[in-house]
Amino acid sequence: MLGKNEIDNFWKQKEKETNSKLIIATVASYLKGYELHSSTITGLLYLMENGVYFENFEDSPNIMSLITKKKEFEKVTFKIAAKDIISITDFYGLKSQNEMTFVNKLIKALGFRNRGLIIKYNTSISDEVIEVFFSCFVNPFNIIKKYNSLSI
Repeated sequence: MLGKNEIDNFWKQKEKETNSKLIIATVASYLKGYELHSSTITGLLYLMENGVYFENFEDSPNIMSLITKKKEFEKVTFKIAAKDIISITDFYGLKSQNEMTFVNKLIKALGFRNRGLIIKYNTSISDEVIEVFFSCFVNPFNIIKKYNSLSI
C-alpha cells in the first residue's frame, strides 16, 4: 500500500510530465472506443488541465497467480487533449445530476449505480467524432462537474 508521500510524489511527477495540474482522478475500467484498444482495461483515469489521461498498472502478485497462468502485462496509456473534447457525460448523456429524469432517479434508488462516463472528442487527424466509454469507481458526475468548471 502506498503512503501519502508516494502518492504526492506520483502526482507531482505526472504534473511535471504533462506540464499540467491535476484536477481529479479515479480508478476506472476502459470499456471501448479508443481506436488502439479493444479489451476492457482497468487503470487510472485522471483529468488534468490540458486533457484526460488513462493508464494501467501491472497487478501485484496475489493468491490467484499461483493457480492461473499470468498474462503478460501490456502497458496502456493514452491522452485526449482538452481542446479536442466535445463533451463528457454519463452513460445516459447527462452532464449533471440535475438533468436526471424520474426513471434515472428510480434506477439509482433501486441500487443500480451509474458509474459510466463517456468522453466524446474530435480526433486531431480528422473530423471524426469518437466516444470513449469508462466505468468509474467514483460517481461520474464528480468528474463531469470538474471538467465543466475548467475554462478550456
